[in-house]
Amino acid sequence: MKNLDYPSASDENSLFHYYYFTFAALFYNRNYVDFLYSFICDLSLIRYLCGMKEAREIRRILFSDEFKEFRDSLDNRTQNKIDDCASILKTVYVLSTKFVKKVVNTDFYEMRVSVGTNEYRTILFAIDHDNIIQSTKVVLLNGFLKKDSREYKKQISKAINIIKYLEYGAEFRP
Repeated sequence: MKNLDYPSASDENSLFHYYYFTFAALFYNRNYVDFLYSFICDLSLIRYLCGMKEAREIRRILFSDEFKEFRDSLDNRTQNKIDDCASILKTVYVLSTKFVKKVVNTDFYEMRVSVGTNEYRTILFAIDHDNIIQSTKVVLLNGFLKKDSREYKKQISKAINIIKYLEYGAEFRP
């Protein structure tokens, strides 16, 4: 029988691929590909499981007062999921549309969090670049519980007012 060489903890790439293919082999026959994709997307969890160093911060995240009020009004489970999504936004270079998606016909993006049957959205803005992937500074403007697609127009206008307030001062307070 051939002796298997397991990758060392110092070789991050090999160790990551080892765990990826191990989980893929375990779950492929049970149709857990979606589970595997979600699991792999959270690199901080993989790094924790592999005993690797902390994930490097790629983006700096700023929070508006409106977002802080929204987050504080939620239950602990939802707050934790929003924090996890913000951590992914902060540490993962290429972002999955499961977590962040461009809002059509605007300069804004939405951070997407799903808790049970509730869909929470946070409008965010890339400060220093048009593309969020290349941006190093992001501001979370306002959050809301998605009920229907009409909610977006109201939230986008609220986000525009928040940006005007951040840029020009109190005369544009939302």
